This record gives sequence, structure tokens and C-alpha cells, in this order.
Amino acid sequence: MNKTPQKHGGNQGSGMVNMTSAEHLILRKLYPDSSCWSPLETGTASISHPRAARLLVSDAARRVYVDALVGSGKEISFAARGTAGRHLAELLADDGSVLSVKTFTLRAETRLSCNRGPYAELGRRIGMLLQQEEYMWRPIINGKQYFMFVCWGRDHVHTLKAQKYFQRDVTSGLEYWLEVQEENGMLWDCIYPNPNYPSGTWLGEALGEGYFRYDDNKKYIVRRIPVEADCEFMYTEGVWYTWKATGDDDWMAKQLPVLERALTYNNSDPTRWSGKHGLVRRS
Repeated sequence: MNKTPQKHGGNQGSGMVNMTSAEHLILRKLYPDSSCWSPLETGTASISHPRAARLLVSDAARRVYVDALVGSGKEISFAARGTAGRHLAELLADDGSVLSVKTFTLRAETRLSCNRGPYAELGRRIGMLLQQEEYMWRPIINGKQYFMFVCWGRDHVHTLKAQKYFQRDVTSGLEYWLEVQEENGMLWDCIYPNPNYPSGTWLGEALGEGYFRYDDNKKYIVRRIPVEADCEFMYTEGVWYTWKATGDDDWMAKQLPVLERALTYNNSDPTRWSGKHGLVRRS
């Protein structure tokens, strides 16, 4: 039986937190130079409580990945895994009561390395290049900040394929496009600050009705380039890549109805779909 204390005092941001006055449960990690654990980093749990009977270790989603019978003086080896964030190690007695609790942080960070000199240096330079913010954009739209790798949704998704290994925020840039979906299911293509704010701008209006809109009281011009037929597919792919990077099932589930409407539009609207050939077509 997994009984978790209601209060966990201590500094949750550190790699390990001592939850009891007695050192009945001690965690040691393979690389002590860092307080955070890396995925699959090995460690040991040293147990000294005379009533110790069971050790549970769970990930940030509270899924147990270590469940071992123990006793006083025993040492258990394990590899940290599962959802990143605050992990919990609990020492239980036979009756299920909690004897000692420790927490530690699992943090996943991408590293590029190679045992051949020139390729290791190339990997380092690629990583640095991807993390430059020359083209990244953090607009505040209607009071909410979004992190877009590129202001074109299509290019944002293509860039996401690499950036998902380096950037912590891989959701908000997609969320904007999914939040402003049209009633017919269409998804927009690109967004720019309105150069003529607070007046209208030719930048979008030249495309014609149905292919531009304003947002945040005309601060931004949002467009759908008429010839582009793949936006709905691209955002669907982007949500899939984001889910792979975050493992956030709830976030994915929230986006599915939007994507279903988008793909229905893409496969039925006469502007996008050829009933004769059964294929998506460009305008």
C-alpha cells in the first residue's frame, strides 16, 4: 500500500530532500556533481530503519517504477526513469505506514557527443546554433505570451522537429494556432505585428476576404496564404512531435478535437479537397 505524507517540507527544487530527522533512507546518485538526476542515471537507496519492509520509488506522474522488499542494512540499486520532475522515494513498514520519504528531481537535457573529435565539435556547434534566438519570437497576444520559433506556423513545426530536443516550451507556439481555429475548421498560416496599427494593413487584406483576420485589437495581422493546402496537416504533425517531447497525454487529448475539425475541413472543403481525385489540392 502506497501511503504518501500530506506535507513534504523542504526545498523541492533541490536534487534530494531529507524528509525525516533520522537518516533511515539515504539516496546516492552515480554523478554527484549535479543535484538533478538524468534519465536512466543509476543510484542507490541505503536503508537503516529497523522496521523497513518495502521501498517505493515513483516518477513525477506518481507511477511506481521501483517496488522492492527491503530490510535494515540493505542497499537497493535502481535507475531513475519515467516522467521528469519531482520523484518520490518512500520507505514503508509492514503495515504500510511511512517511515521515511525523500524526493529528487529528474531532469532531461539533450547532449550531443561523439568519441571522434570533429563530429563532437560539430554536434556542439549545432546545439548552440539551434538555441540562438535570432528568429524566435515571444509575442503577447490578448494578454497571453506565446513562444514561436518562427511566426509562420508551417516553419514553426519544421523547426520544432529539432528544437524539441533543446527548448523547454514546445507547446505555447502551437497553442496559438489551435486556439484561433475558424468555425469551418480552417487553421491560420502566419502572424505579423500590424505595421499600420491601429489602422488596417494591406499585408493581409490584399489576400482577400476569408484569408486574413486581425487579433488583439488590430495589433496583429493573421493570414492564410490561399495556395497553402497543408496547414491542417502541419499542425497535426506538430502536436504529435510536441506530445513525443513532453509526454503530456492531457495536453494531447485537449488538442484532438481541434485537429479532427481541421482534418475534416482539409478533406471536405472544395477549396482544399478534390472530390474527383480524392486528394488534397492546392488552390
